Amino acid sequence: MATLAALRAKWFIDPAAVDPTLPPTSRHTGSTVSPYTDDNLVTFLNDAKAYMKEWHDAVVDLTTWGGGEILHSGWRFEGVRTLGESVAASDALELLKAADAAGVAVYVLLSRHGFGLPSALNRATVLWLIANGVTHAAMDNRFPPAGSCHQKAVVFKHPSLSRAVVGSVDISKSRWDTPDHLVDDPGVGDGHLHHVQAAGARRLVHRAPVYQDGVVLLATRLAQHPGDHEGLAPQGQRGPRVGPELVARVDAQ
Repeated sequence: MATLAALRAKWFIDPAAVDPTLPPTSRHTGSTVSPYTDDNLVTFLNDAKAYMKEWHDAVVDLTTWGGGEILHSGWRFEGVRTLGESVAASDALELLKAADAAGVAVYVLLSRHGFGLPSALNRATVLWLIANGVTHAAMDNRFPPAGSCHQKAVVFKHPSLSRAVVGSVDISKSRWDTPDHLVDDPGVGDGHLHHVQAAGARRLVHRAPVYQDGVVLLATRLAQHPGDHEGLAPQGQRGPRVGPELVARVDAQ
């Protein structure tokens, strides 16, 4: 049986290590995010249907409570019906709009994509969110020219059950999937073919170490984001679009 140390070495990338088979990796100076953590309470979500239901329920919980924070980062994000095409009230964008209106602090950071060509879909999403009251929404351009932002993680901060949903699934029509793993699934509507999302999504529950790392990582990236929602401000110009108070509160969570 493999040891815990062997499994860590196999499955976790240490940003401080030098590996000639991987692109250069590093943490920002002063980062407290760990390469890995132990003692996490994890629920495995095997497909995007389960993943999106978890996302939906967490957003609705915070909206009902009328407070807390949502920190959402993704490669792609759009108005997919997170409980399936037949449930119109589960539209992801409308859910964030309702959460913001109810008093939830909503922060969205999406990939701008590479080569100086912005993602038309993510740009439309960001502009829709801003026009509908979710003003802390922006695209992220801080990666090499040929790259894009694949930090697919969402933190839900609630006084009784904070958790993070992390993994390989975007909240998107093309990512909808069920245990049947159909290439053309009627549950998504619009005739979207999609990527099969058979593994990789997780739920990490209240005060687990990975949850705390997620807060630190997303809050820092949001607070240091250039002020321009298009993600185009020069690298040296850090605007207070979100504000340093988001990072300052991390230690209190």
